[in-house]
Amino acid sequence: MGSAGATPNVPTRLLLTHIPDSWSWMRPDLLVRLLPFTAAYAVIYVASNRSAWLGLEPGNLTAQLVFAAVAAPLMFGAAHARVLPEIMPSVTEYTTRAFEPIYNERPSKIKNCP
Repeated sequence: MGSAGATPNVPTRLLLTHIPDSWSWMRPDLLVRLLPFTAAYAVIYVASNRSAWLGLEPGNLTAQLVFAAVAAPLMFGAAHARVLPEIMPSVTEYTTRAFEPIYNERPSKIKNCP
């Protein structure tokens, strides 16, 4: 292949982490992503007089089942319409192609073999 330094050949390493190390990346993620959505949900829940449609109460089972019966086939059809037109090669096919032997001998040497 033509790219000498595209992917470094580094062996996989297993590193043990400690709880403070995990919290060092989880804390900002919680504060930036999950906390704002939780706060927005709480505000909307209180502002809507604790409506059942927000999911903390049983709600109307008939309406939920009708919605599921209508929405599930529609979502399945939409997902099926988004399928790629070509069949994509699998990861296994890519890896087996990557490990095929590469022959770099010149044709002149091959012709002169006894």
